[in-house]
Amino acid sequence: MLLNPNGSGGDVYPFLAVGKQLQRLGHHVGVMTNPLFKERVGEAALEFIPLGSEAELNRVGQSLTSVPKSRVWEVALRWTAESAVESVAYLEQRRLRYPTMLVGSPLSFGMRLIAEKYQLPSATLVLSPYVLRSVMASPVVPPLLLQAWMPQWLKRLQYWAADRWGVDRVIGPILGPLRRQMALEPRARFLQEWCFSPELVVGCFPEWFAPVQRDWPRTFQHVGPIHWEPSTLGKKRGPNSETSCAELECTDTSRPPIAILAGSGGAPSADFYQAWISASAAMGRGLVIIEKDLAMLPSALPDHVRVVPYYPLEPLLRQVSVLIHSGSIGATLRCAAAGIPQLVFPRFNDQFDNAARVRRLGIGTVLGPAAMRGLDGHRAAALLSQLFSNAELQQHCQTIANRPHADGAIFAAQLIDQVFRRRVQ
Repeated sequence: MLLNPNGSGGDVYPFLAVGKQLQRLGHHVGVMTNPLFKERVGEAALEFIPLGSEAELNRVGQSLTSVPKSRVWEVALRWTAESAVESVAYLEQRRLRYPTMLVGSPLSFGMRLIAEKYQLPSATLVLSPYVLRSVMASPVVPPLLLQAWMPQWLKRLQYWAADRWGVDRVIGPILGPLRRQMALEPRARFLQEWCFSPELVVGCFPEWFAPVQRDWPRTFQHVGPIHWEPSTLGKKRGPNSETSCAELECTDTSRPPIAILAGSGGAPSADFYQAWISASAAMGRGLVIIEKDLAMLPSALPDHVRVVPYYPLEPLLRQVSVLIHSGSIGATLRCAAAGIPQLVFPRFNDQFDNAARVRRLGIGTVLGPAAMRGLDGHRAAALLSQLFSNAELQQHCQTIANRPHADGAIFAAQLIDQVFRRRVQ
């Protein structure tokens, strides 16, 4: 098995969880990803295969704060397309040495090219439903306006226009010559259907979060959320490093603290943190901020604020009353499983769609770009008060928490194993 996750830790770690389960089924598992995750792959006891450089991934990460949020998708697409050249060169050789199955994300373009060229067995792991295009129950994908009241032909037209003047303009000049070099027929609209394996598409989220649509890939199957926490991240020590989960426990259990997780894109501004610091103080609650960039925070923090660069979500959510986060799929689903209200401030990629599903399920509040610009301590305190006092929202959170939340890594590995044995053995 050769796994090829792209992106940040939230994109890579679920693949490691699946890789561990594939290993338990008797497979040799290699993980082709950025060298930044070499230690994590080693911790999972899987073969590490470097792809690209740490400098390239750091450059992409820095672009999240330096380029307009509306253009982040362009940076990510170009980077993944460029990495396809290196991955194709490696896979050309690898396939000759082992009977190999390829497991990637919708952006694992090199894997899709090799699978198409040599008809190798493959599977696609879909971590977030927003990449699954639909004109029936459309995801939220700004700047497209895929409204429920729109006729399906108008939605299809928007997808076509996005491919014609957006996606293909960015990755076509990279993947087109690569296809010619591999003697593959020319094609366009790489994200329409081609990016998904024709044999197996695995949805790593619950069906209640995003039900199957008739215009999704016909090989799609739900397995549920997949989580993997790197234990080595919790072993660092220092004045601002995490030490133990118990340190975050609040002595007043009737007023658990609030937590903020800005994610890999970072916080919008220092004023953003200041607003929540003021709001939590006014409400008499503790505040936990998970943030690596201490420059984003005031130099002097009040006693009710605690800052850590990393904290495992599962123990964190057992101790807090609300999670304020940017809408990553991992934080969204774990918060739902814990029955904790969410306050989501989406900024790019799948975050807008995840936030819309949180609002539709009635398990949190969404803070849009306009509201973010006017955020201060008074407004932040009012938002938190609404969450705490909304009995209907609290009930919805408990209802969702009682739904199935089993880790889907085992089921995903079993489905992948079935395809491999059907095709290779």
